[in-house]
Amino acid sequence: MENYLFVYGTLMDDIQSKIATFLKANSELLGQAQMQGYLYDLGSYPGAVFDQHAADVVHGHLYQLENLTQVLSVLDTYEGISSSFPKDKNEYLRTLCPVTHRGIIYQAWVYVFQQSTQQLVQITSGDYLAFLKDQGNASHQAFIDSV
Repeated sequence: MENYLFVYGTLMDDIQSKIATFLKANSELLGQAQMQGYLYDLGSYPGAVFDQHAADVVHGHLYQLENLTQVLSVLDTYEGISSSFPKDKNEYLRTLCPVTHRGIIYQAWVYVFQQSTQQLVQITSGDYLAFLKDQGNASHQAFIDSV
């Protein structure tokens, strides 16, 4: 089973939160990476949609996970993935996607947004950290501070 994880939002290395600290303690940060697709503002956090044909990319970080099953179980709970709901009702789906890091393509686990994006604002830079810095969005910071 693949033990790489691509994160593009509140789990990124630069985010100071309990859940990001948990991820850092149970993985090795390989560095910056990109995934083809689109990034959206969901109000308090982002959601990425993978699209292998997209000209746009989502910027994030690639981790190599230790204790894969345990870490993914904790992150699944954090991302709201639950067996008590039908898969199509969850905001996110954890799936393997091709991710590029230093010119090499990795198959990495990604929490992709699986709901309609019709009414959402696209983060056109594909970079959540830059979006946070530029927007200074209080709801995003409040969410990060709460997790």
